[in-house]
Amino acid sequence: MDDDLIPKLTHARALIFDCDGTLVDSGPVYAQAWAAGFSLSGKVMSLDWYHGRNGLSEHVLMDDFEREHGVSLDRHAVVALMRQTYLDRAAEVDLIESVVRLARDRCGQLPMAVASGGPAAIVLPTLRALGLDQLFDAIVTFDDVGKPKPEPDIFWEAARRLGTPPQDCLVFEDSDQGLKAADLAGMMAVDVRGIDTTGRELQLCRETSFRLPSVDLLRHYPQPVENTETTVRAALLRLAEVASEVESQGAYNSFLFAVGSNHGGTFYPVVLTTFPALEDILRRGRHWAKYAVTEALIDLAFSFEPEAGYDVFCGPDAEVATSLAQQVRTEVQALVPVLKLVANETGPAAIRAREFILRLIE
Repeated sequence: MDDDLIPKLTHARALIFDCDGTLVDSGPVYAQAWAAGFSLSGKVMSLDWYHGRNGLSEHVLMDDFEREHGVSLDRHAVVALMRQTYLDRAAEVDLIESVVRLARDRCGQLPMAVASGGPAAIVLPTLRALGLDQLFDAIVTFDDVGKPKPEPDIFWEAARRLGTPPQDCLVFEDSDQGLKAADLAGMMAVDVRGIDTTGRELQLCRETSFRLPSVDLLRHYPQPVENTETTVRAALLRLAEVASEVESQGAYNSFLFAVGSNHGGTFYPVVLTTFPALEDILRRGRHWAKYAVTEALIDLAFSFEPEAGYDVFCGPDAEVATSLAQQVRTEVQALVPVLKLVANETGPAAIRAREFILRLIE
C-alpha cells in the first residue's frame, strides 16, 4: 500500500488514471497482438521481451524491436495487424477491480480523466466495451499530444481538460515511465502496483471523498451514549454515497438521528463537527447527496432546538459560552456560498437550495 495514498486523495481536486495496467488488465492481449504484428518481420517476439516493456508507446516499442532484432519494420503494417488482433480479442481484457471500484466511488465527486499512452483506436473501444468511458470527464490518448510517457504532455492535457491545476491532480499509474511523467507534470501520483485488493484500503479511499470528523474532535463534544463516534461517521458516509431520491430520504434521517435524538427538536453539540463533511458533499457529491444535505441543513437551521442542558454550550476553543442553536445557525450561514453553487445547478437539489437561501437571508 502507498503510505501517502490517503493524504493524496484528501488533497486531490481531480483524478487522472492510466488505462492499460491501471484500469484494465490488457497486458496478455497486447502481448499476443504485438507478437502477431512483429511476426511480419520474420522474427519471433518472446512474451518475456514484451512484458519487460509493457506500457511503452507503439513507436518506442518498435524502436526497441528493430534495434534488438536487427530488422527494419514496415511500421504501418505492423501497427495495423497488432491493433486488429487486439480488437479481435478485446473480450478477453479484464477490469482491474481494485482501481475501477475506486474510480466508480469517485465518479460525480471529483473531475476524472483517463490519460493513456495508447492509441485512441484501442483505448476508446476498450473503455466503451467495459462500460468505463462514462465514468470520465475526459479521455486523452497518445494521439492527442503526440508525445509518449515519460514526457508529461498527456497529463498536462488531461489537467487542462479537467480545468484543474497540475499540482491538484492525482495520477494512478502502473509503470515507471508513467510515474516519471506524472512527476515531471508536477502532479501527485500513486503506483497502483502497491494497492492491495483486500477491501480495507478501498474503504479508506472511500472515506476520503470528504472530511470526516476526527475522533479527537468528536470527543470534545459531549453527546448521549447512543450517538457514538461510529454512528456519526457512518451517517456522514451514508450521505456521501446517496445516488437516488429514495436513498436521500434514508440518509437524511440517519444523519439527523446521529446528531440528535429525534425530529422533534433535539440535537447535540456533536453536530458542530460535521460541517466540513457536509460542505464537501455539497461541493463534490452526487445530485441526490446534495439534496439530502440541503434538507438536513434546513432542519438544523430552522427546526431543531437544543435539549435542556445544551441550550448554552461552550466548545473546546470558545471563550464565551453561546447558544448551541446560534452556533449551528452560524455554521449553516457560512455554507451559503457553497449552497449558491448548488442553486446554480439544475434539478431538485438546486430548487431546494434556492428556497433555503431565500429563508436564510430573510
